[in-house]
Amino acid sequence: MRITSALVVAVAACGAVGCGTSQVLTDEPTARIWANGQMIGRGHGEIQQRGMWETTAILVRAEDGREQVTTVKRRITGITVLGALLTYGTCLIFCWEYPDTIWATLPPRVASAGMPGAADPWLTPPPGWEPKKPAAAVPPATPTTPIAPVTPAKPTPADARAAPSDAMPPPTVPAPKRMTPPASGQ
Repeated sequence: MRITSALVVAVAACGAVGCGTSQVLTDEPTARIWANGQMIGRGHGEIQQRGMWETTAILVRAEDGREQVTTVKRRITGITVLGALLTYGTCLIFCWEYPDTIWATLPPRVASAGMPGAADPWLTPPPGWEPKKPAAAVPPATPTTPIAPVTPAKPTPADARAAPSDAMPPPTVPAPKRMTPPASGQ
């Protein structure tokens, strides 16, 4: 009888390993909730509470693009220890638990141009930005005396004769030297 009751308790404890769910809640009722890349609900979802040691990334994404990632880990609880006593330590491997409720809060909404009394976020400068100060304008100088138009001077015959002597002489290129082979008798 004693072996039968221990066997029944062990089977019940092993069966209870997969039982139970953890509630995943958020403050946005239409937000989609993913656990490790799998969608589990909108506004609230459930994940299996007991199992092997695991870390789960819970992503909550609202319709307006806000999102939050929360990381939760399974841990050893009183049920894990009690199950370990009844299952010869098996629950120390298979009965880790997530918290009963996991709360994933989204960041606050940013005021958009469509909301009454809100400024357009695209028109507001980033924090710490200061506009450039315009340089001091220099007023244009006004002539005090009228300027007469300048006409080009016509070259004189003396200028035409002086021009070639002022110019640089053309470069001279030396003629190439012919190489003669040395005499073979030397």
